[in-house]
Amino acid sequence: MQGSRLYTLPPLFATCAAVREAPHDGFSHPSNTYLGADHEHRRTGLQVDAVLSDGKTRSSRYLLRFADQGNPYRFEATRSE
Repeated sequence: MQGSRLYTLPPLFATCAAVREAPHDGFSHPSNTYLGADHEHRRTGLQVDAVLSDGKTRSSRYLLRFADQGNPYRFEATRSE
């Protein structure tokens, strides 16, 4: 909740600790998407976008590649543009 507005964050890894302050009294929150996930393949990583409170503007993107395919607790992170 910010002021009189209630925001519903995406459920995948969405925690209060992931919400960050942004300029102009705003905030950012993660919007995550698994990479390589389909019916035949395991998940190979996670794309983490920091989205501003307008729900559209991306402030940053990180790519997490799972070191052990399918194990989300061991990963290598790189910042993407």
